[in-house]
Amino acid sequence: MGALSRVRTNIKFVLASLFTIAVLGACSQVSVDVDPALGNPTYPPTDPNSVQILKVFPSRPFVNLATIMVEPTGSPTTAEIESKLRAAAAQLGANAAVIVADRTVLMGATIEGGLGMRQLDRDYERVIDTVAIRFTDKQLE
Repeated sequence: MGALSRVRTNIKFVLASLFTIAVLGACSQVSVDVDPALGNPTYPPTDPNSVQILKVFPSRPFVNLATIMVEPTGSPTTAEIESKLRAAAAQLGANAAVIVADRTVLMGATIEGGLGMRQLDRDYERVIDTVAIRFTDKQLE
């Protein structure tokens, strides 16, 4: 009976480990990379909730503060992506973040298999390119 009990314990451990790996692998993540613009003054951070997400550049005067690249993995919600974008833009003192491109990019490839059985698996990722801007006029929205 002792050996059977150890086998059951080992099976439970393996199943629990596989479940944990599956849950962690299914998690969503949003990574953000900020590339500040050169030559612009620095501004105090703004409230992330006040940062607008725009799809076109506004007609109001503004300065470019940085380009922000957002790379969501898994299945994050639009709200999660926008929250990360707003937080990054707010740290720069931005009033808005303009989405310039939302695209899928080939990030690399993996070759699997032996001779005569090779398979090329391409790795694609979603990349959202944005520009953090700060309005230079006194108009409030």
